[in-house]
Amino acid sequence: MYTRNMEKYLSIGEMAKLNDVSVQRLRYYDSLGMLSPVYVDPDSNYRYYEKGQSGTLIQIQRLQYVGFSLDEIKIMLETPNLDYETLLKEKREKLEKELETIKNKQEKLTYYEKSLEQPSPQIHDVDLPYLRFALIAIDLKKILHMDLEDYIKYRTALREFIKKHNLSRSTISKMVIFKEGENANIVVPVSATLEVDPSYPVYTYRDLQLKEVHCSTDDLDQTIQDIYKLVKKPGICIIHRLPSLHQERKDSCLVEIQELAK
Repeated sequence: MYTRNMEKYLSIGEMAKLNDVSVQRLRYYDSLGMLSPVYVDPDSNYRYYEKGQSGTLIQIQRLQYVGFSLDEIKIMLETPNLDYETLLKEKREKLEKELETIKNKQEKLTYYEKSLEQPSPQIHDVDLPYLRFALIAIDLKKILHMDLEDYIKYRTALREFIKKHNLSRSTISKMVIFKEGENANIVVPVSATLEVDPSYPVYTYRDLQLKEVHCSTDDLDQTIQDIYKLVKKPGICIIHRLPSLHQERKDSCLVEIQELAK
């Protein structure tokens, strides 16, 4: 039995209670080689920890809470003179990207919730202080009622743009903008700091006055005609389409149409 200066040591139960973790968690950390007891009694198999090991345990818990994996933490504990400042900065940047993805998903959920309703066409005035977008120059026959050939062409071009600029789908899928005309193209909103490949023309608008419409597909064509009558200086037609979740409107979608004037 372990008797040498026992007051300096904690049993596994005492260590768990002191740090508000389970005994099973301590055994798991031991099995991974992250936090092993200083002594294991050969007769009873009791584990004993030094009180100072609580600092290491707290460090493991804090790093795990902010998103580091146990494998990453184990390497960090084993690496001398580790640059924690750089590692924590990189983790913060990763968490910020994850947060942006979560916000995008929340916006998507809001739109899907709206699609459960039976909307009547409504037109609202919207002010947008800044918009910067890149134009993806592909020849689409029609945007509103895209055939399969154009849809494949559109998705391929969009994926290529995302890959070339190291973007996530959620970053730009929250608003894909279509520019209607004789040869319809795609324009994608981009941040002010993004370095866009020279093959994609970039346009910037400030202090925009928009008309925004929510309607179902059944009302779409008539609503587009109505909004063109309201806008004195037609510019870009922004259309954001989402599939409807309403069981009685399987072919419907929620549509936003915005007319921009410089």
